[in-house]
Amino acid sequence: MIIMYKLVLPLTLITAPLYAQETNILGWAGTADVGFSNATGNSENSSFSADLAAKRDWQDWALSFNFEGRVSEDDGNRSQERYVFGAQADRKLDAISYLFANTDYVIDKFSGFDYQITPTIGYGRTFWENDTHTLKGQIGIGARISETDDDAVPANDQTTEFVTRPELDYSWNINENVTFTQHLEAGIGTEFTILESETSLKSQLSEQLYLKASYKVLHTTEVPANT
Repeated sequence: MIIMYKLVLPLTLITAPLYAQETNILGWAGTADVGFSNATGNSENSSFSADLAAKRDWQDWALSFNFEGRVSEDDGNRSQERYVFGAQADRKLDAISYLFANTDYVIDKFSGFDYQITPTIGYGRTFWENDTHTLKGQIGIGARISETDDDAVPANDQTTEFVTRPELDYSWNINENVTFTQHLEAGIGTEFTILESETSLKSQLSEQLYLKASYKVLHTTEVPANT
């Protein structure tokens, strides 16, 4: 079994809301996060990250989109290049629960796969919410379609597997300017499992701007041979 770990550690991200800050109102809401780091000395390392999210709420429905991009270089050599495109439609059942259909399209140049597509359907709800703490989660079932890249063994091999996908989001408003968040996600397939965790701390600078420190871990239990 081959184990792969990936760490993303952007320390200062500047984020500006695209529309409204509150995501629980009807209409559009969104955020844009951009991060860059550069270190020089005996070696030169640089990384760039971008996260975009937008959501449209109606009385009985919601539609959300997200994009994630990560690019890193070590001494002029590309060491990370990952892009994620996602979309989800929610059918609200009541104030705290919903049914959803979701799909993700992932391009990761260093994963051993050309692409991975994961469509799922499932159920989500808010477990706990007050002025200080919020806990939300959802679980879906579906398929994961993966195609290995040219360097993998076997190369350009496409597989389709059943997948279960639980997600959990926790938010803690420490005070009116500082918020702690934790996101946990798993794609548990019949061939391999992908685990993802992102821990972040956000400090509000103004109504339209905040700083964010985050720590992200992506763990794949098995990757294609020769990658």
